[in-house]
Amino acid sequence: MADACAVSEGAIRQIETGNVKRPSFHVGLRIAKVLDIDPFWLGTGDDGMSARLANIETRLAKMERRLGKE
Repeated sequence: MADACAVSEGAIRQIETGNVKRPSFHVGLRIAKVLDIDPFWLGTGDDGMSARLANIETRLAKMERRLGKE
């Protein structure tokens, strides 16, 4: 992991144990790429699906209202 992310083993160990509260943005991106996971989820624990679904529901409701008026 350390080699793939171009950081020291100690840095990875500190992140894993929680001794680094906020690793750098770039290290986070590298870790997400190596693990093939969404960087947003890695940073927040939220996959963003709730917000996307709410946006879709809002757009559908607007379309339904428009169609109902025609």
